[in-house]
Amino acid sequence: MIVLDFAYRTGLVVVLAFVFLTTPMQANSLERLTRPINTQTELVPRLRASVEVESYYVTIGDLFDHAGVLAEVAIFRAPDLGQNGRVRAETVADAARRAGMTRMDLDNIISVMVERRSHRIIEDDIKDLVIEAIRQDGNQLVERDITVTLDEFPSVLHADPTASEPLQVSRFRHNRRNGRFDVALIVDQGEGEKRFTVRGRAVETVEVATLIRPLGRGDIVQDGDIALQRVPFRQALRLDVIDIAALIGKAAKRPLRAGAQISAGDFTLPIVVQRNGIVSIQFKTKGLTLSARGRALSEGAIGDTVTVLNAQSKRTLQAIVEAPGLVIVGGGIGQIASLGGQIQ
Repeated sequence: MIVLDFAYRTGLVVVLAFVFLTTPMQANSLERLTRPINTQTELVPRLRASVEVESYYVTIGDLFDHAGVLAEVAIFRAPDLGQNGRVRAETVADAARRAGMTRMDLDNIISVMVERRSHRIIEDDIKDLVIEAIRQDGNQLVERDITVTLDEFPSVLHADPTASEPLQVSRFRHNRRNGRFDVALIVDQGEGEKRFTVRGRAVETVEVATLIRPLGRGDIVQDGDIALQRVPFRQALRLDVIDIAALIGKAAKRPLRAGAQISAGDFTLPIVVQRNGIVSIQFKTKGLTLSARGRALSEGAIGDTVTVLNAQSKRTLQAIVEAPGLVIVGGGIGQIASLGGQIQ
């Protein structure tokens, strides 16, 4: 039997019991507690079979429909947050009479289930507060995920369901080197508060790009060669954001091993004109195209400027790489004459 204190609005204190029933009430007890009802003159207070409350006290209005002026008179102390219990209808009726209720309808109810609502604090609520506290440091160049593990969760916690901030941080300490933290928390329980400390580990992670297969210098990136994965922040060697799609078709500037963290700076446009390679040299102007064969004196990717030797005129020219094996020469009459080729 759980004994709970209840206070009347008038200041009187009544001590009553929330009892888990083991035997039903006798019929004559119900008859003794139930008075005749004259529905023609007034609505008689009617007992409810179950009630939910949010406050520290249970009032007559919680227990009875049509409680009238006595509705806000407190007669029991409510169960603890998130808990429930049964009280005999006979006990409720006795308490209501002491508060001034002269007529009531127990509606053949034997006992009343009383439950106190709560805001249930779960493990994720604590983790969210830890993550928020870490992110308040700000000035992060890249988005970081934070993985939080608790050494021990302090069982089930209940807060006042009407509280604006059911769970608050009063102190937070975090060692970024090893990820260890301890956080002092306060749970608002309405009539009081609960304080406790939680310890654990919080690891900041960032997304990095890594190679699936090794690449040699000049190897072309294919679809599926690069993957994104999250690693602890302190293990991240490259923090720049990578667009994988933009790297497809580019060439590695240097040998790269499988699993290596990479950045956009590790790649360049592929070389399509090789040094000493044979190229087609073209001069295009309105209505006129001149072409000649030549040899590249330097290598280049599309868009690069390279030096080429006209095989016929033996003159060197500056040309822009247009495509594999094709360069374009710009300029005036002198450049056209330097081609020494034929009009096409």
